[in-house]
Amino acid sequence: MPVQAIAWSPSGAVRIVDQRALPEACIERDLESVEAVADAIRTLQVRGAPLIGIAAAMGLVAGTRELRVAPRDAFLARLGRLVELLAAARPTAVNLRWALDRMARLAAATPGDGAALWERLRAGATAIWEEGPDLLGP
Repeated sequence: MPVQAIAWSPSGAVRIVDQRALPEACIERDLESVEAVADAIRTLQVRGAPLIGIAAAMGLVAGTRELRVAPRDAFLARLGRLVELLAAARPTAVNLRWALDRMARLAAATPGDGAALWERLRAGATAIWEEGPDLLGP
């Protein structure tokens, strides 16, 4: 059975396979917050350029779940802080910055409040996840 390196968990968290444990063990971790995703990127639980970008995009969605009831300005302000937090996890990772910039542009171009923004970000992160390496890149 193939191993899925990253996916959505039933709770909406980012589920990863901890790359540090491979090939001896397949340890899945559910990352419920942007801070947890940033830590996973920083500590090499998530490796490989495309996977880092995918994790960052999905991490933004997980990190903004509680903002679905927020007004647009509050949502976008928090999103900006989360983008910077994730970008700092691996500052030289091109795909990380590419995915974060794509998600920030998507949010800025989406009309509506927190619920509409969150749904659009989830769709954007899912598209990045589904298309993986074919979609990522400068």
